[in-house]
Amino acid sequence: RRYLKAILSEDRVTLSVGNRVLAAMIASGLCRVTFTTNFDSVLEKAVAEVAAQSLSPYHLEGSPAANQALNNEEYPLYCKLHGDFRYESLKNLPADLATQNDALSECLVNAGNRFGFIVAGYSGRDLSVMDLLGKVLETNNPFPHGLFWTHLKGSPVRPAVEDLLERA
Repeated sequence: RRYLKAILSEDRVTLSVGNRVLAAMIASGLCRVTFTTNFDSVLEKAVAEVAAQSLSPYHLEGSPAANQALNNEEYPLYCKLHGDFRYESLKNLPADLATQNDALSECLVNAGNRFGFIVAGYSGRDLSVMDLLGKVLETNNPFPHGLFWTHLKGSPVRPAVEDLLERA
């Protein structure tokens, strides 16, 4: 925990253009729901810097409230699927990543039935997250506004991502 706090502390965070753009989209209401596998505070810092607003994440501790917030349309909704380094629970080791939190999973699937998703900055390496995105495809209204996946030019697209996009 001390190691993570030392390397992820806000005074060491450098915001990228992408962090700032996403923060502006969240603050302006153009991005209502955000899910991340990151457990740092980069996006919270970006929203504070760009828009002088606070962004409180839903994470592994207190996760049942995320789906309630989605149902009540309490936007912006920001969920950290792997937890938050500032709290007790984290998903970082292979055994931890084998499954996802049930409440946050339900929230992601429900959001996938209401919105389109743009996946950015995520490689698709975590099979439990890929399975979760696949569960959205098994519902009655998957990604009603589309599913878009971005990746770095020149980097290979993982087979799990290609499979998901083909099924979508």
